[in-house]
Amino acid sequence: VGEEEADRVLSLVVTTLRYLLDKDVFQSHYAKLLAKRLVNDTSTSQQSEEAMIQALKATCTPDSTSRLSRMLTDKSLSEDLDLQYQTERARINDNPSVPPHRVMVLTSGTWPYVLNPLESQSLAIPQPLEACVDMFEEFYKTRYSGRRLGWNLELSRAEVRCCLNKTYDMTMTTGQLAALLVFQDTDTTTLAHVLSAMRHSQGSRDAAFCVLSLVKSRLLIHTTDGNPALEYDPSTGEAGWNALADLCTGGGGHEVVL
Repeated sequence: VGEEEADRVLSLVVTTLRYLLDKDVFQSHYAKLLAKRLVNDTSTSQQSEEAMIQALKATCTPDSTSRLSRMLTDKSLSEDLDLQYQTERARINDNPSVPPHRVMVLTSGTWPYVLNPLESQSLAIPQPLEACVDMFEEFYKTRYSGRRLGWNLELSRAEVRCCLNKTYDMTMTTGQLAALLVFQDTDTTTLAHVLSAMRHSQGSRDAAFCVLSLVKSRLLIHTTDGNPALEYDPSTGEAGWNALADLCTGGGGHEVVL
């Protein structure tokens, strides 16, 4: 999109907002979408985001636009901190067994996310990533004394190379990674074991989504004939765990049974 076209769109957005009676709803949705773009690195550019926020100041409340500006500042500061972290890791000759990783530091209260200590997370961090967390926390303490780090593992992503009948490079959530790592040392296990490794209960909706997404992507498939039945009741938020009986990974022979 050219600069003239971007300016035209921004002008249309501001004009439309002038006719909205409940701007709080728009501000809330925009903050969530901006946060998603910044966390996932899908924003077009810092300049375009700043231009949009500047345009919103004409119609939105100062508190809301100030919050959006703080999110952009957080993103910039986090990138600087990550650069220092990567430099420090290289200087101390980091353990090569620790996978490459990046951490984004967000200010609590500014972002539409809840950040909690690791011990209160509903999702267990996969064992290969525990050293990454410990390493960054030690580094962070040397930079900021008295600050407490919280974590939101649901926002994290992992670049994973899976060797099945072929080699695949894929991006997945921490929950999906925790489920697949169960099969590093075994070809067959139980669904209860997978849930235990993910620190989830049998009726957990989050665990259901993780496993069902792997079924949908055909990393897990039914051993019986026919397509897998992905049962989910949106009215109650409960997943039908009977649909996950006798699962196996396509081409790999890994099996999950109830």
